Amino acid sequence: MTNSYSKPITILKLEELNEKLLIETNNDLDYFLGVYIDFNMEGYDNITPLDSIVFASTGADGDHFAFDTINGSIEDLEEAPNSADGFTR
Repeated sequence: MTNSYSKPITILKLEELNEKLLIETNNDLDYFLGVYIDFNMEGYDNITPLDSIVFASTGADGDHFAFDTINGSIEDLEEAPNSADGFTR
C-alpha cells in the first residue's frame, strides 16, 4: 500500500547515505548495517498495524521497521513512534 505521507528528512538522509556508499564502496546500507531502506515498502500488511508506514527491512524472516501513525493522527513522521520504540500489534 502506497502511503500519502511526506518522506521524513531522516529517511531522505539515509537514502542519500545509501547512494554515497554505493558510489564510494560499491556496497549499500544492507552490506554495512543489514537493512534495506524503502519508504513505500510493501508486503508486511498481515504482520504490521494497518496504520503503520514501513520504511526498512532486514530482508530476512519478515523483520522490518515502521512508523506508527497512531490511527493517522501523526502528521510529521519524524515525530511518530517507530517499531524500534516497541509498538506491537
